Amino acid sequence: MVDVRVRVLPLPVAEQRVARGLTFRARAWVYRYRYDQAEPALAEALAYADAHEVSAYRQYTLALRAQSLADLGRWDAAEQDARAVLRAGDQSGVVAAPALLTLGQLQSRRGEEDAGATLEEAWGWALRAGGVQRISETAAARVEHAWLTGDRAAARALAADGFRRVAEIGEPWTTGELACWCAQLGIPVALPGPVAEPYAALLAEDWAAAAIYWEKQGRPYRHALALTASGDPDAIVRALGIAEGLGAVAVSGRLRERLRQMGITRVPRGPHAETRANPAGLTARQLEVLALLAEGLTNAEIAARLVVSIRTVDHHVAAVLARLGVDSRRAAGRRAADMGILP
Repeated sequence: MVDVRVRVLPLPVAEQRVARGLTFRARAWVYRYRYDQAEPALAEALAYADAHEVSAYRQYTLALRAQSLADLGRWDAAEQDARAVLRAGDQSGVVAAPALLTLGQLQSRRGEEDAGATLEEAWGWALRAGGVQRISETAAARVEHAWLTGDRAAARALAADGFRRVAEIGEPWTTGELACWCAQLGIPVALPGPVAEPYAALLAEDWAAAAIYWEKQGRPYRHALALTASGDPDAIVRALGIAEGLGAVAVSGRLRERLRQMGITRVPRGPHAETRANPAGLTARQLEVLALLAEGLTNAEIAARLVVSIRTVDHHVAAVLARLGVDSRRAAGRRAADMGILP
């Protein structure tokens, strides 16, 4: 359990207003899943908070960044931010809830034992802090955890409760996600209005459209989940590859079992050989991207070479930098050479 308490620090009114404005602007982009806009906004908010020692807003901005990094597949960096927030200790539920949510999601997807306790703590803070976005995201994370651990009864109860809490608001994203969990778990629900595009596709059983949407958005875990909705073995194998690359052990186990039930005898076991063969744990695609980075190609040039979208390359580049523990393309090439990954 993390000891979190509310502490209000006296700050000049002008600094409070600027810090609040910068943080809330970043939050708006994060909550709209516009990470291309969120990244510079988060960086500006953090820089201001550091320069003016506005610790409360700094911790909240870090929590928001953790959420965005997790959604983009940069799980190690997301965990670092979430734990940094929680180590700070003195904060309100507004700050603690998103940090605990991110940490709990990562623990759940990695199959770690602490996931349930972390998510329950996040749920308590979310209820106290309020807000449909915070409550709905945490509710969905609890459903996902129950599903990953094979507790279908708990998943059904949590999904029904979560949908009830957000349905009357009718926000397209939050309602859509919980409606999809209900549909997957066999719970009939009445939608209060339109839901966001990828969730509408899943509810219409168009898993391919949902998968394409998430891939274009550069959100690999959700891309993998959309692929799992398919009855197509090839799509499920693709989902397994994504899950293995992320370290999503819990999902990987479910997918391997599903493939075996479908009669697929040659089921991949654990990380691919290409991933195990290098000390950074890079996937085969990430190794390709790294080699092209080392040649000095831009993301657009890499996308053209690999015949993928620029957003997909953006995701791969971010994942490569995170796994190598560097913050620039040039540094990635040097680190890869030092580690023997590249000549």
